[in-house]
Amino acid sequence: VKRYSSGMYVRLAFAVAAHLEPEILIVDEVLAVGDAQFQNKCLGKMQDVAHSGRTVLFVSHNMAAVRQLCTSALYMQQGELLLAGSAEQVVSRYLNAAPTESSRLGQVSRHGISLVDMALQDAEGGRTQAPVFDRDYRLRLVFRSQQPMSDVAVVVRIYDALGTLISSICSPEEGIDPFPIQSMVEVTFNLDRLQLLPGQYRASVFMFRANDPETYLEAEDVFSFEVNPAIVHQAMAAYRPDHGIVRVSQSGTLVTY
Repeated sequence: VKRYSSGMYVRLAFAVAAHLEPEILIVDEVLAVGDAQFQNKCLGKMQDVAHSGRTVLFVSHNMAAVRQLCTSALYMQQGELLLAGSAEQVVSRYLNAAPTESSRLGQVSRHGISLVDMALQDAEGGRTQAPVFDRDYRLRLVFRSQQPMSDVAVVVRIYDALGTLISSICSPEEGIDPFPIQSMVEVTFNLDRLQLLPGQYRASVFMFRANDPETYLEAEDVFSFEVNPAIVHQAMAAYRPDHGIVRVSQSGTLVTY
């Protein structure tokens, strides 16, 4: 296994632990690696273990998975137990107690990179954390580097309130070739006709270099925003959170016979 990636190590460890039939199965962030098929296998195996009368201790930042798998939960912070109760109660407390984004901005990675500003801007350039569904916005990020660096790419991952990954924005895929940082650099993504349905979201920012597996910046949950409802075209009512997560169609045709 010396040529295994970190993800393959986790897969192997889970497979071994799950098939030894332990009385207590401890699973720490195993859903953070692997493809959808592997994650579904993990969820299914953990449910089988729990239904057989054994105990599963599931550690995760994915609140949707916690709600799906667990009947009770513990909320811990810096080694201290803050709350013990039902999964629903603890998840709600965790989501409402997230640190403010301002405390995360400016933190310098071990590679000397920091995200010094992040904002959603409307068509007039004003900052907002309450965008309106189906309107145009720009996502602006400003980075600082303590030393020159070449061939940099930026990834923004957007999650819903339960921690489900909704979308990823990658600078090369948005027409921004890998670029150098001398001191500071500004990256802007166009979010035309924002199609995230009304609800709360949060974003994490990462920086990589071309053909390099190292992560040069990890700014988790550094920005949050809430999409507000809007009536589109001649709709009878505004889009609501219970309509789903993303609007996938923007037009249609009608043919009568």
